[in-house]
Amino acid sequence: MTILRSLVCVSLIIHTCYAIAILKDLAGPHGIMIGTAANYYRLSSGEANYTNTCAEQYNVITPENCMKWAATEPQQGKFDYSQGDYLMAYAKKSGQKVRGHNLCWGVYNPDWLTNGKFNASQLESLLTNHIANVAGHYKGQLYSWDVVNEAVSDNPTSSNFLKTNVWYPTLPNYIDVAFKAAAQADPTAKLFYNDYSGEWLNAKSDAIYNLIKGMKDRGVKIDGVGLQCHFALKYGIPNFTSIA
Repeated sequence: MTILRSLVCVSLIIHTCYAIAILKDLAGPHGIMIGTAANYYRLSSGEANYTNTCAEQYNVITPENCMKWAATEPQQGKFDYSQGDYLMAYAKKSGQKVRGHNLCWGVYNPDWLTNGKFNASQLESLLTNHIANVAGHYKGQLYSWDVVNEAVSDNPTSSNFLKTNVWYPTLPNYIDVAFKAAAQADPTAKLFYNDYSGEWLNAKSDAIYNLIKGMKDRGVKIDGVGLQCHFALKYGIPNFTSIA
């Protein structure tokens, strides 16, 4: 009986701890927003545990895929905001801020863009028009945008540190073009460059630093860098003295 009572007490204590351990409430007093990537299909399908946990635990969400090119401009010049609007309505109902993700990337693009074989002038026009429409559609509603995503090479050199993709090298200044278009389309949103493997001092973090420094020197508005933090035990224990 004593053992049973002890187990019941332990169970009640654990249940109580989990019940009050709301991440956004723990982070809030320290001025920290805590968020998660949000999947449109899981939210819209009525998956209760997923939907409720996202609303309960986080005060900021990032759309996983529904604001990327393939979702928002599936056909050239024809825009679809249905998935993004659903997520925005969910966030508003849940009292959450939204980080837009993303306006320019080398992947997750529609086939018409990937296989279009556009020249530099055409790419600049397409990029500017896309950002004007998408960022303009959500103007004043978002906390921030990941304007350009994962542009820096995993093995950068001093002479070439950007990945080859639909934008580069055909349009070598595409990152500046994207940020200028985003600043014009939504002047109040914070604008971020987003990437992985730049958390520690290495060749890639140096390349990201040089990219951002160059943009700042050229007067391009950029408010921050998103570090994706793809941490896993299989990569080894990080050396915290080398944080970039």
